[in-house]
Amino acid sequence: MKKIALVGCLALVTALIWAAGGYTLNHFEFWRAFPQIDNVVGMLPVALTVVGLGCLTAILWVAKARRRPVVVVITAFAVLSLGLFPNAVRGNWWLDHSGAGGVEAAVDLSVYAPFTGSQTAVLDIDSGLQLASDLPRLDGATAFYPIYAAIAQAVYAPEAYSPSDVVCTTTLNAFDALIVKDADVIFVLAPSAEQRAKAEAAGVELHFTPIGREAFVFLAGKTNPLDNLTTQQIRNVYSGKTAQWATLGWEEGGQIIAYQRVENSGSQSGLQRMVMAGLPIQAPQPLPKGLPKGSSS
Repeated sequence: MKKIALVGCLALVTALIWAAGGYTLNHFEFWRAFPQIDNVVGMLPVALTVVGLGCLTAILWVAKARRRPVVVVITAFAVLSLGLFPNAVRGNWWLDHSGAGGVEAAVDLSVYAPFTGSQTAVLDIDSGLQLASDLPRLDGATAFYPIYAAIAQAVYAPEAYSPSDVVCTTTLNAFDALIVKDADVIFVLAPSAEQRAKAEAAGVELHFTPIGREAFVFLAGKTNPLDNLTTQQIRNVYSGKTAQWATLGWEEGGQIIAYQRVENSGSQSGLQRMVMAGLPIQAPQPLPKGLPKGSSS
């Protein structure tokens, strides 16, 4: 009876171990995306999980004193496999995450500058709000600069305005400026969890005022024939499960180079929140030399 009870307990623990592994893989959408996994890096988390769980199972069933060396070796494999899992989910195997080798494209924002820009938007009628002193210092994301620069031109008195009142240091730096009170108002996408925590640690309470709706549009090269990718397929690409255009229907497409922004930038936080919904994004791979990198790939 004792032997039967022991075997039953071992079977139950084994089932629980594998159930936990299956739940983890399901949480990271590996079961749903399994037919779309087309690369070693994308399959590695599954392989590590199977190896790790297999080793744990073996430890349970062969853990006897006379087999101690075998148990030690199996335990080492289990620890190594499961320890590497978080890194594997992020695809974090690259020594250089910056996309080095590309050429950073500069954006000329001077054409939108208040009172001097050639493309600054102008209201058809005068604004009902006019500020002639104590002008709020504005900062924000590059994409939003034309908006808040036009607001400043419509609201600020020209004689009171200074170029330092309206700057663009990008989302990441704008949040830092707001926290240390170098900016009064910033125009950005919603903050990341890290940025919220940073403000809380500094004792700063952030106040949010929505002024528009966000959307993501994914662009591809003009020779790319695909125009109907689903959100799930995009999630598979950015989580590293799908790395070949052929998997998505373009047989001659070759390798997918998925661009993304730097961590805590507005676009990256938006990608994490609106598209990935908490699913880890694969660490950017180094770009082939000569490609424009923007921020990262």
